[in-house]
Amino acid sequence: PLLPSGDTQVIYAAVYDNNNPVSGILLHMTLTMPDGTRQSYAMPITDSNGQTSVVIGAIAGQNGTLVPYQICVASAATSTFCDTQGFVIWEAP
Repeated sequence: PLLPSGDTQVIYAAVYDNNNPVSGILLHMTLTMPDGTRQSYAMPITDSNGQTSVVIGAIAGQNGTLVPYQICVASAATSTFCDTQGFVIWEAP
């Protein structure tokens, strides 16, 4: 997705087991800022639909800047599972 510089971003995540939503799962997100620093967020636990979201404050950056993030879930029964995604800062000319 494209995001204008200085706008907030909502990051959504969902947890499923065999295509069934899983509630009560705590996810951790690490966001890599345009200057290379990292910010960590504990997302709210997943709801009855297996979904959660977090609002990221405004991020300033130049057009074309990729802002990657990684969301991880850890369980005592399994090893840590992570997924990496990202969005691009882009202003319309």
